Amino acid sequence: MIKTAIFVEGQTELIFVREMLLKLFEWQNISIECYTLFSDHQHHPTEYAFPSTEAWILGFKDIFQKINPDLTNEKIAQELGFNLNEIDPELHFFHPATNLQAIFQLSNDSYDKSKGDVNKLMSYIEKEDFEILATGDKCESFRTFFKSVDYRSEAE
Repeated sequence: MIKTAIFVEGQTELIFVREMLLKLFEWQNISIECYTLFSDHQHHPTEYAFPSTEAWILGFKDIFQKINPDLTNEKIAQELGFNLNEIDPELHFFHPATNLQAIFQLSNDSYDKSKGDVNKLMSYIEKEDFEILATGDKCESFRTFFKSVDYRSEAE
């Protein structure tokens, strides 16, 4: 059995990582435990630091069209001035949560990083979406993180 500890900063990251692990390992042979750690406000070196999880979400191909068929990449580009098929969200956006919120507003919906919003959003992301993002040319930090937790290839 492989045991791995993943420390995340907030609720969005926790839900993202939990859903990714459960979908990657197909709910089998995986046990996830969540703990709240209190900080002593000292710097403790870690092996991996999360960038904005929303940048990774913006990197998933056609995710918004899955949520609402009207939220095509073309509409997003026309209305908001960026084409998610052409940009790397990690490099392009300074506050990706704001851009994510703007996309949802195009369909008169909202995204406020609440537990319900994040869970709803993650419900549209499939195992294949994680794998495509991990093998693509966007979101380099996601590729690094994904490779650090995906032990399936080592077992083959």
